[in-house]
Amino acid sequence: MNYQDKIKLVREVMSSFNSNYAEGCVKITEKESELHARVKCQVCHWLKCNQYQCWTEINLKNNKGRADIIALHHSGIAYIFEILVSESEKDLLLKDYPIQIIPVLAKEFNYETFCI
Repeated sequence: MNYQDKIKLVREVMSSFNSNYAEGCVKITEKESELHARVKCQVCHWLKCNQYQCWTEINLKNNKGRADIIALHHSGIAYIFEILVSESEKDLLLKDYPIQIIPVLAKEFNYETFCI
């Protein structure tokens, strides 16, 4: 995929989202638990090491939620990662995201065995 195709793909996927932060910037807030912040950083690191672009704390343009991480592979595959600490996977059913959601159970997360 050439550079122009990558730019077009990023714009297409991101057209449903609004980000105040640059690609690769990991946004951590004081409201997040230490576990949530640590796992978010580890997932983003794994994504970068595996040829994904990633953004954190992405708002849906229709104000229907905020994704922890959105990742875009150069091949055109996009995912949303939700770091679950106190939430359950059932809570994800309430989120209306336009792309596939991958739940990451923070208490069970292992960087060495993580894969998509």
